[in-house]
Amino acid sequence: MSRVEGNGRLLDIVLAGIGGQGIITMATVLADAAVRDGYNAIVAETHGLSQRGGTVIVHVRLGDAEAPLIMKGSGDVLLSLEATETLRYLEYLRRGAIAIVDMRIIPPPLPDVKVPTLVEVLEELEKADVQVYPVNAVGEAQALGNPRAANMYLIGFGLAVHGYNGIVTLDALEKSIRERVRNPESNIKVLRKGYEDGLKAVNK
Repeated sequence: MSRVEGNGRLLDIVLAGIGGQGIITMATVLADAAVRDGYNAIVAETHGLSQRGGTVIVHVRLGDAEAPLIMKGSGDVLLSLEATETLRYLEYLRRGAIAIVDMRIIPPPLPDVKVPTLVEVLEELEKADVQVYPVNAVGEAQALGNPRAANMYLIGFGLAVHGYNGIVTLDALEKSIRERVRNPESNIKVLRKGYEDGLKAVNK
């Protein structure tokens, strides 16, 4: 359902993961697609030592947003490429929001850091007041010959289960990928697979 603010619509998407997973590319594709469909887009990235596998969070605000950062407790969708990073940023989501999580754990390159197990991550996610969709984005993208396109799988899955308030369409996403991403046809194939799997998840 659309959240109306002012005379239009607003969609707040949090992108999370670690350096090297293509999160900035995700933000670029989403923002470009929204602009193609006639909406404003604001992107704000925050990251640590991203080149060394550090944490990355990107705020993507589409529609009638006036400030670049999503307030905690107000995000509509979280797309996460790493399971433990999901827990770090869940607080940005509002009640009833959607979290789509690639259930992989990539241990940090630092010694003596306790990393939760997948079971522990799932237990924490179940406590949150959001709708969680655990997915195997890298595995699905790898099966289609391009594991680096896991980020596009998440975008497609998110479009199917949330609808992105009608601000971003599949057609605009594909046009954006063709102009802004390497190996566009391969990435579009993974995007469509994510969209198809998302529809199946919704219709179960």
